[in-house]
Order: sequence, then C-alpha cells, then structure tokens
Amino acid sequence: MIALLLAVGFTAPAQAVTVNFSYTGAGDPFNDPGATATATGSFTTDSTGATLSAFNLTLTLAYGGYSDTFSYALADVLTFDAIYSGSTVTGLSFSTDTQAATYNWGEALFVTGVGTGGGTTNNFDLGNTSEGNTTATVVSSPVPEPASMLLLGCGALGLLAARRRRA
Repeated sequence: MIALLLAVGFTAPAQAVTVNFSYTGAGDPFNDPGATATATGSFTTDSTGATLSAFNLTLTLAYGGYSDTFSYALADVLTFDAIYSGSTVTGLSFSTDTQAATYNWGEALFVTGVGTGGGTTNNFDLGNTSEGNTTATVVSSPVPEPASMLLLGCGALGLLAARRRRA
C-alpha cells in the first residue's frame, strides 16, 4: 500500500513533445499557376499527440509579384492530431482558420499528412491555392517517467521485507 502511494505521489506528468514543421507548395495548376507558398513553425503536444499546448506558424504566399505573410497561433488552429512513433512524427493532420491578406487572398493551411502531397493552402472562395509537401521533425521528445522504476523498486523492497520477517 505504501509503495502504491509513493508511486502515485512521484508520478510525473506527461512529457511535452516539440516538433518543427515546414510546408513548401506550388500553385494549383487550375486555379493559381505561378503561386508559391512556404511555411515554417513549431508546435508542442503531450506525448500522445492529443493535447496541443503551443502552435506558431508563418506562411508566405507569393503570386503575381505580390507577397502576403500570415501568422497563425494556437487560437487559430481549428483541428489537430499528431501521431508519434518514438521520436518520429508518423501522422499529422491540422487545419487553421483563414487569415486576411493584404495583396492576394486570405489563406488557411490544411495538413493531411507528412511528406509529398501532405498539405494545401486554401481560400474559401477559390479553393486550393497551393499544393505541396510537409516535413515534421521532433526536436524534443519525452523522457521515460521515473514512477515505473520507483514502483518496481518499492515492490522489490516489499518482497525483501516480507522474506526477512519469515526468516
């Protein structure tokens, strides 16, 4: 009983995972040939990828000699899901709210995976303005919690104490 209370008392909260993200896209050949889009940023989740705690992304869209830069924060994320396998991002899906533009169109970023064809920029009036590739790299990953080792050690001590009492 004491070992269980000690283990629960020393259980660390879920560790945060920070990921750097990038997107590079070219104009949709039907809607916006010649447009280019690049985005870089990072996000932080818990070790399961279910709880998003930080998000920042800068997207630049260039078209027709003009360029707009959009900034997205945690409050601009509409949907989000990340899947990790060790220190690798194996699944990623998120969408942002549309930000207003100065020169071109308001834009949102939709990510449906990691790798080739993993993302699009989108304008609600025009559809996809770019289609491209995404990368996601874990820069800090969770460290195993000490609670498991503490619980194992307390169990071993309990077995030793029980053995000594019988002897």
